Amino acid sequence: MLTSSRIPPTEIEPLNGHPGFHNAENQRAQHEPSPPAVANPVKPPNTGNAMLSIRRTPQTETEPPGATLEGNIDAHAAESLRELYDLAPPVARLDFSGVLRVNSMGLALLLKLFEHCENKGVGIQVVNANRMTSMLFKMTNLDRYLLAGGSAASAAPRAARPAQKQDLPAGPLEAIHAAPPGRPAQTQSLPVKPAEPAAPAVAMANHEKLVFLANMQNSQQLNGWYFFNTYLQRRLGRDIHLDLIHAAWDNELRPSATHLVFAQPFQATRLLLEHGFHLVARPAEQADEITVLVRADDGRRALADFAGGKAVTDTAESFVYLLGRFLLDEGGLPSDSLDYTFTGHEIKAVRTLLNGEADILFLPTENYKSLSALTRSRLRPLDASDSGLAFHMFCLSPACAELLPGLRSTLLDMSATDKGRQVLEDLGLASWSEPEREEIDMLAMLYQRYVGTK
Repeated sequence: MLTSSRIPPTEIEPLNGHPGFHNAENQRAQHEPSPPAVANPVKPPNTGNAMLSIRRTPQTETEPPGATLEGNIDAHAAESLRELYDLAPPVARLDFSGVLRVNSMGLALLLKLFEHCENKGVGIQVVNANRMTSMLFKMTNLDRYLLAGGSAASAAPRAARPAQKQDLPAGPLEAIHAAPPGRPAQTQSLPVKPAEPAAPAVAMANHEKLVFLANMQNSQQLNGWYFFNTYLQRRLGRDIHLDLIHAAWDNELRPSATHLVFAQPFQATRLLLEHGFHLVARPAEQADEITVLVRADDGRRALADFAGGKAVTDTAESFVYLLGRFLLDEGGLPSDSLDYTFTGHEIKAVRTLLNGEADILFLPTENYKSLSALTRSRLRPLDASDSGLAFHMFCLSPACAELLPGLRSTLLDMSATDKGRQVLEDLGLASWSEPEREEIDMLAMLYQRYVGTK
């Protein structure tokens, strides 16, 4: 069950008497001490805008022919990857040692390439993939296309174990790891503009007030969403009631009673797949990442030291939980060796860790950064993701389908005007963009595999 609490600015709770997340009234952080230095600080790679380049490699006595890839595999890599569609049977070796980052669109492009090669009878061997790329291959099941011996498919699957409460619902990691080799299970394809549900929604009258539910990425956006709502009302010519939350959802937040939604990755995917919502836009060049945190005074230094401990996060149905478990597995700590607590709220999850009721915390990276300096001084990051895989989405109810063109145009054009740029700056966004269909299909696949009802 999804749980939630709505948080007006005055109800953000302190952590053991110390300031928690920043808000407009909390300026004490500038006077607080900086957090202590971390022995091995977690830093994502500086990927920049490195365009993908491909250099063909000939066959040798010990290695099959193939190619060396360098740069980022993202939407800009489509043309370069087409060069690999003529790889010849029986085996091709792809050296990923120069690949800096693979994001959601890059994964979708690689899926097409691997499917094409499989249909041609070409076995693909990926070698020298970095840790994050290897993790993404396992999470999305792309490693099922790869021959054994490559770095992304080298880890032996763990045996499945009986489902427990802390397992990922409707598709625990253990069941996925233990699945037989072969093609990934077919999932529902999700276009950017999904089809209407079987039972058509009742269209709203033009005079009715719209309800806008915004799930804040961090509490520093608090004032920005009010400015954004005012901006949106003026552009659409409609009254809009804004409801801000900074937590998971509960049954009170019925899709039938909400018209505009800015939601976390799996929340938005659920609305698109199960309730016929329209995808309007996403924050441009922005992805949801997580940081794995422990208490600063905990003497254990490596992830493996926390085997048999307790982990806490907000909800089992979130992308944060999914990504956190894969990070633990990839970092050498089997995620099924921990007990999990779900607080329904990120601030409560932080407090649970600081009170000694848990050993490890999964927290969105942006929310970790927005903690006060004093609170951060009591935490220590052990690992962090740089997946580029998931993102918040702005969605529209099917009952308001006639608003889609104007609403999408309003969002996409915000960065072109001084007023729009100011509102975006208050939200910490550069601009909005329209996701590619392949990116949404990738999220839909993850949601259906690990969270959605089968």
